[in-house]
Amino acid sequence: MFPTFLLPADFPLTACTISLVGESLRIKASSSQSSSICPACGCASDRRHSKYIRTLVDLPTSGYDVKVLILSGKYFCDNAQCSRKIFTERFKQEISPYYRRFNRCKELLGNFALELGGNKGAAISRLVRLRVSPSTILRIIKGRHLSIPNVTSGIIGIDDWAFKKGNTYGTIIVDLHQNKVIDLLADRESETICQWLKEHQEVEVISRESWWPLFKRGPGRCSAGHSGS
Repeated sequence: MFPTFLLPADFPLTACTISLVGESLRIKASSSQSSSICPACGCASDRRHSKYIRTLVDLPTSGYDVKVLILSGKYFCDNAQCSRKIFTERFKQEISPYYRRFNRCKELLGNFALELGGNKGAAISRLVRLRVSPSTILRIIKGRHLSIPNVTSGIIGIDDWAFKKGNTYGTIIVDLHQNKVIDLLADRESETICQWLKEHQEVEVISRESWWPLFKRGPGRCSAGHSGS
């Protein structure tokens, strides 16, 4: 048996062994599920086709990388109307199809990505022994669902940012009260910002640049704070 804190709670794994290989902690386990759901038609199947090893990265433990080698199954789909005849085992929690990391590991990297960006996020991930590239960090950001609030606090900052420096620019809008990015606009034209402000009549204070003083905008107006955008 393995310590319960190493893997997510109530995870369907049995026959686990732990070994230290260099600087990595290897956990070997097998799935204890007796059936799985076909991803194409949603029908359950308990007729196993074969087994295979699936390797997943988990959160580091005591300064060691952690890799989990799971003996998973492939199942026959007995639904005659289904286009999928054989499918790999699906799990209800913590493991998503095609991913090579546990969801909790991906969540941590996603937090690094949002706080630090690609290069810095990758550098910090290496320090905590979750070695990923800047490109991986960016892919995690793109694949993450981010909810955009419909209403701001009324105090915002506006500045431009570069899709490609010297070529293509957009506009970033930050809620200064919540200290969060709330929207990214496709360009930095004043008309685009005016349209955005018409849709957010709750905005009362705008900071055009971080070193400029705050100023107030009258209801329904696009004030001088947008000039030069």
